[in-house]
This record gives sequence, C-alpha cells and structure tokens, in this order.
Amino acid sequence: MSKKLTLSEVWAEISEIQRIRHDYEAAHGREDALHQKVLRAIADETAGTPVTVAALANMALTTLDIEFERHCA
Repeated sequence: MSKKLTLSEVWAEISEIQRIRHDYEAAHGREDALHQKVLRAIADETAGTPVTVAALANMALTTLDIEFERHCA
C-alpha cells in the first residue's frame, strides 16, 4: 500500500508552486503533478477519510487561483 498523502504535503507543494510562479512552465508542471498526486491518492484509497479526501481535493484546486500563464499543447 502506498504512503498516505497528508494535508501538509499538499500545502508544501502549493507553497512551492506559489514561490516559482514567475517560471510559469515549472509552476504549471508542478500544478499538474500535484493534481495527479491527489487524484492517485483518492483512487488508491491512501487519501484517508471522506473529510480528508474533500480537504485534499479542495486544497489542491486552490492552485488554480495562483496567477501564472498556463499553456496547453
């Protein structure tokens, strides 16, 4: 079983995305990776209780409020 994903880990990733937002390519890559990490934890049931799952998902979605350019190919 995979290691349980914690709110503090997600918060640390969000803080890093905020810190590097000037480098939009790196920030966007980190954002995508974080969203995938949270989805993976939900899918493999390592995200915890339903309340924690909701908190992780909502926290991860706050990256969409960080202003940087997002380009998709």
